[in-house]
Amino acid sequence: MLKSVILASVAVASLTAFATGASAQSISPTPTLSVGANTNEAIILQQGSNSANVEQGGLNNKAGQLPNSIDLTTSGSNLTGANSLADGVYSVLQNGGGNYLDIKQDGSNNSVITKKSNVSNVPNAVAFDAGSFQNGYNNNVSSNQNGSNGKAQFQQVGNGNSATIFAQDGSKDTYAGIFQFGGNNNSAAINQYNGASNTYAIIAQEGGSNYGAINQSNSNEFALISQIGGNNNATIGQSGDTNFASVLQVGYNNNAVTNQSGTGVGAFTYQNGNGNYASVSQTNGSANAGAIQIGNGNSMTIRQR
Repeated sequence: MLKSVILASVAVASLTAFATGASAQSISPTPTLSVGANTNEAIILQQGSNSANVEQGGLNNKAGQLPNSIDLTTSGSNLTGANSLADGVYSVLQNGGGNYLDIKQDGSNNSVITKKSNVSNVPNAVAFDAGSFQNGYNNNVSSNQNGSNGKAQFQQVGNGNSATIFAQDGSKDTYAGIFQFGGNNNSAAINQYNGASNTYAIIAQEGGSNYGAINQSNSNEFALISQIGGNNNATIGQSGDTNFASVLQVGYNNNAVTNQSGTGVGAFTYQNGNGNYASVSQTNGSANAGAIQIGNGNSMTIRQR
């Protein structure tokens, strides 16, 4: 059974509310859902036995979006119209069972990236233009945006995966994306703190039981974690300005740690194999570091002070 939840600051309505015979001719003004200036919008589309919670404060926050006004009269709210609406609005999608979604937006001009939902067309690999969704069983997403002009995106396909995105009050112009496919029990977290401005973070994981975490607290920072395999762990911490870091791990039981607190520093880590360990720490300005390990059981530490 298809369930859709449509919430907007201008109205909360059931699409069958006027099914008893009321029409546009007997109601003035005509009952419609439409979007005004600085309107908060939340549209969640669920198929299966899932659960969602959305809380919005502030102004012009979006977790879904109406493309145009919606007719709530009998002619516009019949079964055909409701099914058409489900595919026509921009919404966050949950498909499967036991999935949980928690979205909080208390800042202004924040958005969870969405697309016109179609439950029969969920991709099986990272697709930035495919919006935000969960497809599978017992997955969990928590997205909390308290800053301004922040963008969050998540895509999870599999079972038992967990994603957490947190943009603290005072953060602005941030992007956080978590993409987990092709496995179970992956976990990812992105935290963008008070000083985070114009920061960009992506975690992409394919396989099972991988863990990735990115923490950012200053301006003009870029971080990417990509893991393919199982039981890999990667963390990136950035507290300086204009820093760049990436971690790519292919295999099993690899561990990578990158910490940057300088200004204008860059680091990359590439590990292909099993049981490798790499640590990169930079506290100076204008420094670059690269860690490349291929094979099994390698260990490397780089410190720049």
